[in-house]
Amino acid sequence: MKAVILAGGQSKRLHPMTINEPKCLLEFEGRTMLSRYLDLLEAEKIDTTFVVTGFNHEAVKTEINSVKREMNIETILNTDFEKEDNHPIHGFFLTKNYLDDDFLLLNSDIYFTQDTLDKLIKNKNSCVAVDSQSLFIPGEMFVNYDSNMIVSDISKSLQQRSSGQGKSVQVVKILKEDSDALFERVEELCGQKNAFYPAQAYDVLIKKDKFFAFDINGEFSHELDTVEDYHSLREHLDNK
Repeated sequence: MKAVILAGGQSKRLHPMTINEPKCLLEFEGRTMLSRYLDLLEAEKIDTTFVVTGFNHEAVKTEINSVKREMNIETILNTDFEKEDNHPIHGFFLTKNYLDDDFLLLNSDIYFTQDTLDKLIKNKNSCVAVDSQSLFIPGEMFVNYDSNMIVSDISKSLQQRSSGQGKSVQVVKILKEDSDALFERVEELCGQKNAFYPAQAYDVLIKKDKFFAFDINGEFSHELDTVEDYHSLREHLDNK
């Protein structure tokens, strides 16, 4: 199994902390977000991890090379990261020719547990981790699914419903058998104006009932998107 970490953004909503370095290099509990990801993935015996970089590519490479690991780690530079019409889905598309196995897709700004990753990997389907216990917040990425955990929709524009819904943890597993169809859809979306996130391409699997939700059911996860998120995560970790 392989893994992709999307770490190419400029993280402007976290300024001034990310003026000189991407948010994957922010430290919590004595290690950067990126190093923590790599530790989690190595513990799961992932063969190769591809880190898609952009802003301050060299700093990310230096961080990767600061620890010797058994896991193979390669960087893929998204040279267009500064363009206004370049988004995470474009960075993801750059990995197309490197993924010849089941793979994990991770944003570099989500704090999640080893247990969440372990259970996701053991899931037999292409799937996304969700938290059914998370408070519904309009504008956040949520997932609708049926009683068999088959996903019917994933979007930032969903309406709240009483069951069969959870917040996306943005940790995804894609089976090798599903990757060709997914990347064809990603390529199609990259040619359109409103393409932002890899999640927009999951519709090609959803239409075939081949994309599932895995409920972490309240297991801790935290997105690091704003200064408020940073302080909230630090407070949680300091008090756990």
